[in-house]
Amino acid sequence: MLEGKNNWKAWLYLIPSLVLLGIFSFYPIVKSFIIAFLRDYSPTAEVYRNNIANIRANGLSIFTFQNFITVFKNPQFTYAVLNTLMIAFISVPISIIISLIIAVLITSIKKLKGFFQTLYFLPYVTSAMAVAMAFTVMFANNGNVTTGISMGPVNSVIESVGLKVPLTKMLDKLHWDMEGKETWCNSVFYEKDMKTVKEKELQDAYDAYVAAHGTGLFDKIEYNSPEEYRQSFLNDENLYNKHRHRFETLGYIDWVGKNASWGSAIFVVLLYSVWAGLAFKILVFTGGITGIDKQYYDAAKIDNTSKWRTFWRITVPMMSPLIVYILITSLIGSFKTYGSIVGLYGSTMGPAARAGLMQTFVGIVYSYMAQGNELIHIGAAASVFLFALIFVITKLTNRFTKKRVHY
Repeated sequence: MLEGKNNWKAWLYLIPSLVLLGIFSFYPIVKSFIIAFLRDYSPTAEVYRNNIANIRANGLSIFTFQNFITVFKNPQFTYAVLNTLMIAFISVPISIIISLIIAVLITSIKKLKGFFQTLYFLPYVTSAMAVAMAFTVMFANNGNVTTGISMGPVNSVIESVGLKVPLTKMLDKLHWDMEGKETWCNSVFYEKDMKTVKEKELQDAYDAYVAAHGTGLFDKIEYNSPEEYRQSFLNDENLYNKHRHRFETLGYIDWVGKNASWGSAIFVVLLYSVWAGLAFKILVFTGGITGIDKQYYDAAKIDNTSKWRTFWRITVPMMSPLIVYILITSLIGSFKTYGSIVGLYGSTMGPAARAGLMQTFVGIVYSYMAQGNELIHIGAAASVFLFALIFVITKLTNRFTKKRVHY
């Protein structure tokens, strides 16, 4: 009863925060949902009235799903989905595991404990953009085809320990599987299975060549002999190497430069995401471990329980609420990745020759917003899609981790 009488005081204290949240958080969210379903929206009232008049004159509804279809058809949408999911489901679990292990080690240290806590916390108060730019220096290269020498710190270490060749082959194969194979198939008129010839495309290309050049190189090749025509492409080693080989021909691994492939670029992004996410997680886990009742560990020592079993049977279950909290918040944060990509690759969201290669969901949103009022409704649709995706992932995470949480 007393609590009920004093509720007005609580609401009075909350009013300033609620007003600010309503203006700068809740209203924009609701507005974005509305705009996402409007056709030809414009924040300029006069322009939008004219747009509505034109829409109705053409017998169309002002509400539409076309904005979402436009987002899905964006040429960079596939990379945005792939990159964001890679960051979320690879870097987040790895960073959580590493952070938990480091937190356990820190709490077991008696001397210099505060020093190590401060050391691991420093990245959290460092500018994300500055850290990303530092990564570009670490992974930079000054190599060239002639010397095959890279002066970047990471490439120098890789070369000195003899890992350049296996890493080069691995990244080249990843590039071939992700991008090279498909573009090569298109070049030589193969289907993706590399066995079936795209005869229609082959005929169209042959007819176009004859129409443009008359008698020439391919005159002797009849359409009923596609193997000969295809063989002329197969014999072109430059065309093949363009899709098949990258770092083997460069003589060094280009991680963040203009020749970076998707495999090398996403590796740097994932490494940065793991490293940048350690500080806050270590801080939270260290505090959580310190709060665990020591009697559990004393009982484990009496039973002569191994350290691994103690960690798995005591530390992890007692830390499970914090682990789930960190997991959910980290997943949400990973789906909003943008600044780190800009710091690593610039506003083009990719290497100089591959703009959009490292695109993310938030990058898609900003790319539409940056093009002016004409595409603001498309950007809103992209943000609503991101909101829905984060909501679904959060719900699924809660569902699958609920039975593992011990309070």
